[in-house]
Amino acid sequence: MLTLHLGFWQQEFIFWAETHPTVKLSEQHYPFQASQEQLRKSLRQLNLSRQPEQLKQQQLWFWVPSTTVPSSSGNALAESTTLQPYLLETIILPPGKVIQWLGQPYDLPSEVITSAEIPIWQALWQTGMDLIARHQILPDLEQRQREWFALWRPLLSQSEHQQLRRLTQFMPASCQAFSEQMQNGPTEQMQTLLMTALTRLCDTQIRLKAIGGQYSPRRIPSMRLEDRWLEALRRRNGLVQGSEPELLLLERRLSAWSRSQRLLADAPFQLVFQLEEPSETSEQWYLRYLLHSREDPSLYIDLETLEQPHDLAVLKHFPLRSFLREALGQAHQHCPALEQNLDGGQELSLIDVESFLSASEALGQAGFGLRLPVWWKQEQSHLRARVQIDSAPTSSGGHLSLNKLLNTRWELMLGDEPISIEELQILAQQKSRLIFWRNRWVHLNPDELNQALAYWQQHQAHKFSLKDVLLLGPQGEGAPIVIEEVRTNGWLKEFLATLRHEQEVPTIPLPEGFHGVLRPYQQRGLDWLGFLCSNQLGACLADDMGLGKTIQTLALMQSFIEQGVTGQVLLICPTSLLDNWRHEARRFVPTLRTLIHHGTQRCKAEDFASQIKDYDLIISSYALLHRDQESFQDVIWNGVVLDEAQNIKNAQTKQSKVARALSAHWKLILTGTPVENHVGDLWSLMDFLNPGLLGTPKRFKTQFLTPIQRWQDTRALQRLQHLTSPFILRRLKTDPEILPDLPEKLEMKVYCQLSQEQATLYASVVQDIELQLNTLSGIQRRGVVLAALMRLKQICNHPAHFLKTSDQLSDRSGKLDRMEEMLGEIFENQEKALIFSQFSEMGKLLQSHLQKRFQREVLFLYGGTPAAARSKMVERFQNDDSIPIFVLSLKAGGTGLNLTAANHVFHYDRWWNPAVENQATDRAYRIGQEKQVQVHKLICSGTLEERIDDLLEEKKNLADTIVGSGENWITEMNDQELKELFKLSSDLVLSS
Repeated sequence: MLTLHLGFWQQEFIFWAETHPTVKLSEQHYPFQASQEQLRKSLRQLNLSRQPEQLKQQQLWFWVPSTTVPSSSGNALAESTTLQPYLLETIILPPGKVIQWLGQPYDLPSEVITSAEIPIWQALWQTGMDLIARHQILPDLEQRQREWFALWRPLLSQSEHQQLRRLTQFMPASCQAFSEQMQNGPTEQMQTLLMTALTRLCDTQIRLKAIGGQYSPRRIPSMRLEDRWLEALRRRNGLVQGSEPELLLLERRLSAWSRSQRLLADAPFQLVFQLEEPSETSEQWYLRYLLHSREDPSLYIDLETLEQPHDLAVLKHFPLRSFLREALGQAHQHCPALEQNLDGGQELSLIDVESFLSASEALGQAGFGLRLPVWWKQEQSHLRARVQIDSAPTSSGGHLSLNKLLNTRWELMLGDEPISIEELQILAQQKSRLIFWRNRWVHLNPDELNQALAYWQQHQAHKFSLKDVLLLGPQGEGAPIVIEEVRTNGWLKEFLATLRHEQEVPTIPLPEGFHGVLRPYQQRGLDWLGFLCSNQLGACLADDMGLGKTIQTLALMQSFIEQGVTGQVLLICPTSLLDNWRHEARRFVPTLRTLIHHGTQRCKAEDFASQIKDYDLIISSYALLHRDQESFQDVIWNGVVLDEAQNIKNAQTKQSKVARALSAHWKLILTGTPVENHVGDLWSLMDFLNPGLLGTPKRFKTQFLTPIQRWQDTRALQRLQHLTSPFILRRLKTDPEILPDLPEKLEMKVYCQLSQEQATLYASVVQDIELQLNTLSGIQRRGVVLAALMRLKQICNHPAHFLKTSDQLSDRSGKLDRMEEMLGEIFENQEKALIFSQFSEMGKLLQSHLQKRFQREVLFLYGGTPAAARSKMVERFQNDDSIPIFVLSLKAGGTGLNLTAANHVFHYDRWWNPAVENQATDRAYRIGQEKQVQVHKLICSGTLEERIDDLLEEKKNLADTIVGSGENWITEMNDQELKELFKLSSDLVLSS
């Protein structure tokens, strides 16, 4: 076993390792040290250096108790401990590599562990990254060994100094062993060590950002010293060339400047600016200065009424005037209107008030407190509108035209009061942003007013179309004004009521050319699709898997043909579903002329438009959507259908962009999970169906995605649902109107015990996880948690899965042993089973093992299975009674397959996303299934599998709407919750 160490000595990070004593170099050498060869091997394994032999080696004196191994000796040693010096072989690591190691999750070889000081350095690294993010860094100049260097120095507050002091309490002996004096010295020496290391980390990180690690040092003697110093702040080594007197003078000037910065950071008070409006007693705006205690948040001190600062105990030893002078000097840099008034406040002109309010955000970010009027940036100061849209009656039975122009009347509101166009024009002409209007102050943006006026004049000129009405509102594309209400009448009012599910949609007769029977809920789906698509609106049919989205879509196409609607329909689906669509079209609408556009023999771009004229339905794949975009985009389609539409959920992919650029009179997407448990996916889907409905990506993120995902804003979620629900139809198998048409599905949880081997591996991984959780945050922490989940799930599956071996599998996994028993009973009843795993490696292990165990062929489908082989596998499993087991990877086999020959479904490992698991179960539990489907969810008792399942059960009402996919929601748990989640109940382990 090798224990890796990271130390810091004389501005350098040093890497070394401990192991069991092998060859003794000499009496002076530390007996537990690893060899240089072992160190270099470790550096390669950690990706810290591809050529570690080129790194500098260093022998250091290492002060430790003669009988104690530092990595196990706990915290700092007592002063009475006798120390003995040894020579220690180390390698000096570049600080950039150290940042990489501390800032990214890393996998260690099984024979390697990290020492107790690594969490200290990781905590220090995180502190440095936080300081950089808050711009708490000062440029500086210091002398080292007769040379001068420009550097970036961290600016710590009192709380951060305390954090550093706390870290010293946990510093193990190995972190302090490079100086006898430090071992026996005071805590201040330890703090100095950490502060120096923190400076080195911050300085390196900023240079890496500034120069990308590619900047070469150069001498520029002709430049002024100040410019050379600034240039050196960007260089890799930071060396500053200059004469000694000049450099000493610059160093003194920088020290004086940094002292003022540190005074504010270390002060026990925060300077607060309180803006007061003119009142009956005063006609002037007034800015009052207050001191806010950092230790007592309830304490504010009004400097204007403060007569003798020394009378207040909290101010007796505080340099008040120096503090104010420095603080106001810094504030003046952000807001020139602020005066150096040390008496506690100042009067402001209206122009100065505007300047102060405009700078308020910058002042807040710089660390100043702000107490501003309540109307500042509130909605009542914003311009809003109400619109009355009048519509004339339409002929009976006629279709509504989305491009029909409508009469509109506007009512503009400023705050809660109406405002005329004439008043608005007068306000827009005023230069001031602060206006006293109708006995109150309002803050207006002249640019916003002018944009609103231009928008109103434009729409007064060409009026609104029906499509404009649908897009009106806070999410209206290009509208610089909030439109809070749209009033309608006549046929338009009825149309919108139907669209919003306030009244029934018109019934569409079943097409004569449709060979089949629609169940009642399917007929309602056809009616809804016909209503939206005939009015050139996009629709999302999001029925559960197996409820017949395909036949509803085919019935819609046939209905349009029989109504005399001309033009081709383009249908895009995964490659694996091409034959399925062709088969279903031949079965249900045999007169529908269908062309599969796929393969090397497909027609070329120049011939595409002419060749498709003789067809009604063109079926192609997502794989060709981007490749043949020229062919697809040259046609104005009657309709475009996207099956498994989650393929375009990422708006930045090429196929998503091509799909949204297609021209069609109506558009339809089919999916079992319209947003796939992720609000961000909804924008791309809706922008394909009804462009502009959710605004621009930036506006969607601001108004919906961030509030919903980050703050769980229920009002934002409700607004989003209200806006999108008219275009989404979602039915579940559990709906009362659908349930009688489907066979019963029985779900059961099968609890399994870990084997001794599994438990040992599990406990080892948990110990490593808990150590890392104490020191990480942000994206690094999330990465560690997700990696931990993966490793623990692999152990619960089988030790061979975790260890990446293919040894004998029997009697090593409680989960596999229990499933074998259940499969034996299933085969006796001559039934078939599907086995799902999210890991293709585990699927291969199961296929090989179960074939040997039951002496029967086992099929295995995963992402690398060719489309032709995939179809053949499905056909064989459905029709060949000698094949009782089908193993499938969750990603490749979870959608798009009809496997009703099976009536048992095993979830060998859990995805912990109910929607994804249900989609997999739906391969067997779907229309056409004649047996009761039994779903077996395998869970290892006493592990995170059981605890996560319990969590989902406790929050069952929320499980289907959890934001985030897969295990991402688990990463939001705090450290204590994660430790409770990961821990192993050792009493639930199989005895050997």
